[in-house]
Amino acid sequence: MSGSSPFASKFNTNFYPTDEETDEIRALLIEPLAQLISIDEQIASLLEQRKSIAAYVALADHQALIAPLRRLPTDILEQIFLACLPADRLAGMISSDAPLLLSQICGEWRRVALSLPRLWSRFQIEVPTLEQIEQAYLGARQREVQWRLETTKLWLERSHSVPLSLSMIFDPSRDTILATLEDAKASHAYPFFVAVISAAERWRDVAFTLPELFLKLPEFDTVASTLRLSRLALVPPHYVDDDAVDPDPIWTRSTPILRIQSLRELKFGEWPSVSPFALPVNWAVLTSLDIALHWLPHSTSNLEYARFQSLDAVLAFVLSACPELVQFHVKMIDSSDYEERVSKPDLEAKNLRVLVLDFVVATFAPLRVLTYLSLPQLRVLRVLTGNRLGALTNLSTNGIRHFFTTSSQLENLWFEPQAFSDKTALEAFLLALPPSLKRLRVWLHPMSDPVGTTQIFDDEMLDVLVDPALVPALEVFSLKHVLDITEETILRFLQKRCGSDSRLKSVQLEFVHAVGPSDGAFPASILANEHVQALVNAGVDIELRYPRLQPLKLSLWTQRELGHDLGHDFFDVDTWEEDAAFL
Repeated sequence: MSGSSPFASKFNTNFYPTDEETDEIRALLIEPLAQLISIDEQIASLLEQRKSIAAYVALADHQALIAPLRRLPTDILEQIFLACLPADRLAGMISSDAPLLLSQICGEWRRVALSLPRLWSRFQIEVPTLEQIEQAYLGARQREVQWRLETTKLWLERSHSVPLSLSMIFDPSRDTILATLEDAKASHAYPFFVAVISAAERWRDVAFTLPELFLKLPEFDTVASTLRLSRLALVPPHYVDDDAVDPDPIWTRSTPILRIQSLRELKFGEWPSVSPFALPVNWAVLTSLDIALHWLPHSTSNLEYARFQSLDAVLAFVLSACPELVQFHVKMIDSSDYEERVSKPDLEAKNLRVLVLDFVVATFAPLRVLTYLSLPQLRVLRVLTGNRLGALTNLSTNGIRHFFTTSSQLENLWFEPQAFSDKTALEAFLLALPPSLKRLRVWLHPMSDPVGTTQIFDDEMLDVLVDPALVPALEVFSLKHVLDITEETILRFLQKRCGSDSRLKSVQLEFVHAVGPSDGAFPASILANEHVQALVNAGVDIELRYPRLQPLKLSLWTQRELGHDLGHDFFDVDTWEEDAAFL
């Protein structure tokens, strides 16, 4: 409008209007100002309308109605639900686990969950105990027992005809008296047992942790002909009377559940009444065997246990009786005489991929058995004992080298250096490691009082592994309970082994005490080292753990790693199962 103003020529000048001109200018502005006020009012009204409409469009309820998840086909949603089941265990019958968690989200999800039998076919049943419960709480515990029983029946019903993977755990205290079959039937756990037995024809993967009397109930005999089990675990409860050796255990006479032809995987716990090798199992078809041997050093009534008190006898039986075996895990106490092992025939297992030897105590180092084993398909090897002192006095270097040569596909190894009596034997062992090795975990024995003690795996031994040409495929290296390795050697190892051309991307060290300069300063220089920082930036995961201190963990994902659960142990004894899962 400035172009039509009679005062346009006066704009941006030093012009001073007269009184008459001032009145004229004011008259000229009346209409434009009124128009501006009107426009501002319209703008304010439109903004308010816009705000209201935007709020309506952005309502969570409306957005939820058009969420992509609502448009997922049912079959896709079912697969997502199945993927939500725990991967490392069976689902618990609790609201924080799938499937119960999924069925609480909305009506549609509940409909899908209830219509998916496979979602309810993998679960664990824990029978509550009634012992040592104060009278005031006994009623509540009894109601809990009844609720769990009804829930068990409900899950069995919802799984329809789908094959079942389930675990039943009844672990009563020492105060529980179960002396006869009648006692077992009178137990509050018996209705759970009956419910599980009612679905026996659908068992595929079943684990029982129960007092032995339950496994002697006649119900097992009645369902044996219908069983198509592929995996079975029989584990005793915590409280087992070591002296209660049954002179005629039912397992050795019949046990139809163990005779079924479909059984391929067997886990047998540490039962004092019977040796697992006396079981009527179809050994020739087993692909996985996990056994724990009960030690009866003075027992003469159980000849089967007496026969298998040495690792040599166990291996000789298992590897010959189970030609299809892929995984073998044995936990035992080896109390046999050392002289018995002077010469052993060679044993070969053509299909074995996972071998785990766990010993509470052994009179000799189990690593010695490698000198007469040939395992061409082996991928995972773990050999651990409770011994602190070396017992390999005459280890055959050629025998160890032959084992690693024939086990040319070995990828994961756990072992204890303390089993070696001298560094020469240990160094020969390290130099013989196969080039295929990807994960090496070294377990040094923990020492409650490290003062004055030494470990055979020290700077000199770690320096053996510094050479990148040794185990060039190494991706994960772990040391637990480090005592005699200095900071300088650790840095040298990291610099040499974690270069740009190296595959080593994870180094985990747990120390008995802080390792650092002689003045006792905190060993932060390992983490502050420029080369180490460069490795971290390049994606190498470096974890140092010290006693009574939070783990010092560096990785490319620092915030996530520093927030990890401190209760997790990266040397968890079950890690071998994770390794085996990759096979």
